[in-house]
Amino acid sequence: MIIINTTRSLRRGPPPSQPMPPHLVGQVQRGIDLLMTRILGCESCEQEFRTLPRGLSFTQIVNLGVYVNYHPANNTDWGWMDTGYPQDIVLTPLAIRMGRWAIAGTIVHEIAHLNGAPGGNDHAAEHTLSKCRLMSQNGPYDRNIVG
Repeated sequence: MIIINTTRSLRRGPPPSQPMPPHLVGQVQRGIDLLMTRILGCESCEQEFRTLPRGLSFTQIVNLGVYVNYHPANNTDWGWMDTGYPQDIVLTPLAIRMGRWAIAGTIVHEIAHLNGAPGGNDHAAEHTLSKCRLMSQNGPYDRNIVG
């Protein structure tokens, strides 16, 4: 299950992230709905995720529970995660401004990191989008994104 961390959930995500502000919850939920209806269970996505270091499928990670947090001060990244918080990812204003497909792509990218995809100059996390029905001329997959 992909869960939006709100002030009601009383969960602390990785610092300096915070719960999702109420006015953004609907937009983020639309991105999550795309994942749950169009991507969860997609065999090419499941296979690609199994090739990552932790070896889990996309569905297995989602079933463990993934919490979506917010970092309002970060205006350069789409999202991030912290290895000390193995069930949390963080979205930024950039990803949310770009809409539900960018939100869905950023969530998949960050979940790939939860599954062990390296950061830095590696392309493994972003490559998962191309196997998870998130590749078109309009994005959100971008072969130039690393980390």
